Amino acid sequence: MANRNPQPIAALKPELLETVKQMLLSGDSYEEIAAYLAGQGIQTDTAAISQFAASLNADAAALHTAQIALRRMMNEIEFEPDLDGTEAMLRMASKQILSVLADTAEADWAELDKSKLLSSTIGLVRAAAYKKRTDYAIRSATEVGINAVKSMLFRALAKERPELYRELGMFLDQKNICMQMKNGQPSG
Repeated sequence: MANRNPQPIAALKPELLETVKQMLLSGDSYEEIAAYLAGQGIQTDTAAISQFAASLNADAAALHTAQIALRRMMNEIEFEPDLDGTEAMLRMASKQILSVLADTAEADWAELDKSKLLSSTIGLVRAAAYKKRTDYAIRSATEVGINAVKSMLFRALAKERPELYRELGMFLDQKNICMQMKNGQPSG
């Protein structure tokens, strides 16, 4: 009896499975593949091979889509080197959603409410907000730590090396004035 389940093919020994994949990629017919497998003592029919080929094609298509998305994300990151991966993904998703909205007539927006687009948009906004909150919390904690170290350093300098403390204060004041002038802000 012919087996119509693609699982027997997927469960082949790795070297046989690789041969079947190569035969599919090289354009061998399902009949030729079934004959090859029969020669190896494995009975299957062309429908099972066709189902396995469809599964293999779906996997290849998913991989191709993932590669395109990764390439787009890398282009976003290349354009802005300080951009992290999460932010790049959020930007890509935002562009996709805006593109769909731009291509949809206002009369058809009621249909968008029923689609996954609206829930995807809400999820995207939530993810962006969560990321910003997390980034702010991390930045705040880092700044608190840095300020604590600075404070400890300046207290120690003021107590143990007052001349260095005054010199450092004047240096920082000069740098602050230079930065304000560069940014077009009034000094003082």
